[in-house]
Amino acid sequence: MEWLKDKKTCPSCRKTMTRKPLKNITFENIIEKLISKLPEEDRKARQLRIEAQRRDEEKIVSDLKRSIDLAKKNGSTFLSLKNEWPQNDKDMFLRGIKQYKNGAARAMYCNLIGLNNEYIDNANQITLFKVCKNLNIEIVQLLNANKSTAVFDAEGTKDRIRDFIDGEL
Repeated sequence: MEWLKDKKTCPSCRKTMTRKPLKNITFENIIEKLISKLPEEDRKARQLRIEAQRRDEEKIVSDLKRSIDLAKKNGSTFLSLKNEWPQNDKDMFLRGIKQYKNGAARAMYCNLIGLNNEYIDNANQITLFKVCKNLNIEIVQLLNANKSTAVFDAEGTKDRIRDFIDGEL
């Protein structure tokens, strides 16, 4: 997964990825089995790191929530996905979201503009194009049967937007 943070291509064949990789439960079970064989001290240290990461994430979410509440209290308005954004608004949003690599805080930041799974699920083609344009996300296209024309892939584009929310794009 480290590869995918910087590159959006398959690490084996280098083709552009159109879907999020699937979680491999078998592989995760193997890792857990290996971890269980570590010395007690190493397992405890790992658990402490995991708990510290969880606390850090909770603090980030709490800080963001406090900032959002303050902005709302002061009458601030947030961008809307209904409109096409000028470049300075795009830049501002993308700069802001960079500080949230993934997790609940990133989803909360996206939700400020109405970007969530429900919105994506109900979006039509025009809306998807607008979202992609506002967020500088490349739409997904597939070649038609005779491989001469690219056609819009709504589900692939929705998956790509979800990856953006998850911080995987």
